[in-house]
Amino acid sequence: MKKKETFGNFVKEKRLQNKISLREFCKKADFDPSNWSKIERDLAMPPKSETILKKISNVLDIKSGSEDFLLLHDLAAFSSIPKGLIENNKLLEKLPVFFRTARGEKPTKKELADLLNLIKQGWKKVPLSLKDKVEKYRELSQNNDNDKLIEAIARNINQEFEVSH
Repeated sequence: MKKKETFGNFVKEKRLQNKISLREFCKKADFDPSNWSKIERDLAMPPKSETILKKISNVLDIKSGSEDFLLLHDLAAFSSIPKGLIENNKLLEKLPVFFRTARGEKPTKKELADLLNLIKQGWKKVPLSLKDKVEKYRELSQNNDNDKLIEAIARNINQEFEVSH
């Protein structure tokens, strides 16, 4: 059975592939080994700061813009998603579309519509303001206004990200 891909598992795997011990990694990245160990074991939240994620990428020799670089960032962001949504396998399959949108890449209209349908179905207990945003996204999607839809999603993601930091 394959181990669930998490930020901690991913970083630990890359660290071991590069034959870097936990202490050596922490020394190079200027992290506390005890705290970092908790992140690798998924007992603590991963960092979301772009500066820290770039530092991790550099220590692990992950090239900026590579698939691994994007995955590292996606997994760090993924850790902020409520547990109830993570348990929804259909929604999990659509998260790469969500993250591509957040990075400014343009997913297809069908990918966006599928993602929005899953989000709306899965967020029964979400505050009304967020449900309103999802409904606005759906309207933009149905009106074939893909550019405005992408801009609206990205703007709201950026606002949420700024609030959480």
